[in-house]
Amino acid sequence: MIDYHDCRVCMDVIVYKGLELSDFQIDAIKGIQNNKNVILSTHTGNGKTLVADFAVNQCFDAGRRVIYTAPIKALSNQKYNQFKKIYGEENVGLITGDRVINQDADIIVATTEVLRNMMHEDREKIADIETIILDEIHYLGDEERGTVWEEIIIFKNEEARILGLSATIPNIKDLCGWIKEIHDEEIEMVYYPDRIVKQQHYYFDRKLGPQNYRGVMRNYHRRKTEYGSYKNTHLDFAQYAMEQDILPLLYFTFSRKQCEIKAKELAGKADVLSDEEKATVRQMIKNYEKFYPDIKKSSSWAPLKSTLVKGIGYHHAGLLPIIKQFMEELFERKLCKILYATETFAVGINFPVKTVCFDSLHKFDGKSFRNLSGSEYLQMAGRAGRRGIDDFGLVFVLVDYKSIESGDFPDIYQMKAEPIVSKFQITYNTLVNLVNRYSDEEIEEFFRKSFSNFQHIVTLDKQRQELKQLKKKRDVHQAWEKDPDCDVKDINACPVIYERNLQRYKALKARLAGGKEDKADIEREMEYLKPLISSYYKCSKEQRLACNERYKKIKQLDKTISRKERGLAHALENGPEQRFKTRYRQMTQVLKKFGYIGHDRELLPRGIFCSKIHVQELLVTELMFDGFFHENSDAVVNGVLAGIANENNPLEESYKFSFDLNQIYSKLLYISMAEGEVGLDSNGWFSNNLCGAVAAWTENEDWNDIIRIAEIPEGDFVNVCRRTTDLLRQVRNACPEDIHLKNKLNRCISRIDKGIVSLGL
Repeated sequence: MIDYHDCRVCMDVIVYKGLELSDFQIDAIKGIQNNKNVILSTHTGNGKTLVADFAVNQCFDAGRRVIYTAPIKALSNQKYNQFKKIYGEENVGLITGDRVINQDADIIVATTEVLRNMMHEDREKIADIETIILDEIHYLGDEERGTVWEEIIIFKNEEARILGLSATIPNIKDLCGWIKEIHDEEIEMVYYPDRIVKQQHYYFDRKLGPQNYRGVMRNYHRRKTEYGSYKNTHLDFAQYAMEQDILPLLYFTFSRKQCEIKAKELAGKADVLSDEEKATVRQMIKNYEKFYPDIKKSSSWAPLKSTLVKGIGYHHAGLLPIIKQFMEELFERKLCKILYATETFAVGINFPVKTVCFDSLHKFDGKSFRNLSGSEYLQMAGRAGRRGIDDFGLVFVLVDYKSIESGDFPDIYQMKAEPIVSKFQITYNTLVNLVNRYSDEEIEEFFRKSFSNFQHIVTLDKQRQELKQLKKKRDVHQAWEKDPDCDVKDINACPVIYERNLQRYKALKARLAGGKEDKADIEREMEYLKPLISSYYKCSKEQRLACNERYKKIKQLDKTISRKERGLAHALENGPEQRFKTRYRQMTQVLKKFGYIGHDRELLPRGIFCSKIHVQELLVTELMFDGFFHENSDAVVNGVLAGIANENNPLEESYKFSFDLNQIYSKLLYISMAEGEVGLDSNGWFSNNLCGAVAAWTENEDWNDIIRIAEIPEGDFVNVCRRTTDLLRQVRNACPEDIHLKNKLNRCISRIDKGIVSLGL
């Protein structure tokens, strides 16, 4: 616990933990003290975490419960260890898919998915939570996981207050407006777009040194012929960084393999540690190997050690979690001076550096190659500049002349963070939990409260305003009689209007001569037009041209207004609320057909089980009620759940699996056909490529043999195992009264969560 004697807490807090606070921190803390929801958006490194720490400390001091949620387990683990040191192990709990420790503690650290699940399934356990800290709240706009953040905000207890933290919310007003509207609560919006530690952004060319965008383009156009084989490399920049004494350096490259290759390549040419630092690194390695002896089984450990003693390392998701943890500890202690990393290193965990360099601005996003978004670039670049250490941070991008040649070379000076856009979707798990607790009317109210619907309403208001302005503009142009330069008394005598009416009359006459249409309607319209073309006012050429130009503008405005009116009408009929209601009805039909929901909306046994499952709920539930978990061996259960839990493109089986998977595929087809009948697109999957590998690990086959045969990075395989054990826990918790099955699933978990997979947990 932080002693409040060290924090002058009044309505003008200026010091906390011995640090003088910035204005935005003071504003956020005032909001917390005044029992408001607070959304704080400011750059990485400015000190958002300090505000979160204050909120935790205030809750603890007052005997109130607080939950700190993070988007990644690594950040959850880091915060848990940090809070344990401050408040004592007995006062802090951790709940993730992997671990449940002291879940009734006053300070809980959890992943966001865990909190959402508790809100639906076990609200009593969190009924007295008074502060919910949502770190990286901009994940609300994440394609796959954003719904989780929305549901937490919508379903929070009335007494609970939200503290949302993010580096990138350009549309913070929308987010705050939404929270204020759905809860009718005060909200403190704190937006500080400046950096405390300023940054300087450059491109880097090995011959030219640091350059701005214009300098790079000018140089390329002057000396285009010289760039056939010219290439800037990480070695060029590393050499420059060492010469300029701008370490530590975080070097981003979007290839795991290249992280390792580049680190080894540089370690063969450079050494940035003192003898004393080397001795410390070697001792840390020895300590880790003593405490985690299984780490020596890793094929990644030995080659990494050889670079670490030179102050050079790498970090990516393909490494074992325990190795990533070791790298983070080294980096935090400034014993790794140059770190090659993928973008995962930029999320959540606070590791600022003097310098950041991008190997490229292109990345593969799982579907195609594309340039970094503004938010991605700024998130990663935000690591540059340490508060209290650096006067400014340095950010570099290697110049890639091939990208310039292809016309695909982004200007980093134009990059801006993109606004958060809701990605809200309904899952079967959410649906059965809603049906279990709320009426249809209340569920429809839930859809109305979604951020997606709020943004839709905001967009509709903007469209209405645009239409209003366009119509006003058209009215001005149509006010012919107010034109002092026009002598026309009868508007139809105006040459422009006369010509328009005349052409219409001629067209009708031609149609009448054709004899194929309703003569009465055509003759009626011709009779209406006859008096309108009876007189013609002879204007001057200048007047005629002016009127003609005005008429063109009116015609263009009419077309634009008509198009926007159609768009507005379509948007009104097809908004998120309507889509959600339709999807709700369709999904309910599927659930009733499969026997999850009864005629009176009560949850049947399948529905109750489904309400506890968060991965491919229908497939897992159907397998349960078909007896799959009871009838098959531990290895088969683990192998099949690995294919369910890990979304990936199915490949050829990388490791032989003895179980006939056709029964899984037939079950998926059965679900897909039922969804298709009601108009739903199926999003089920099954990844068969690692089923055999997980089964082999369950049967105690050799770790290195599995990794070699399966051709999978160690960290990815651990991630597969952890996702599988998480799903096993869900199944176990969904049937607590079946003691035989519960014991079997516990055994299944223990046969995966062992040895090298469990290191560091």
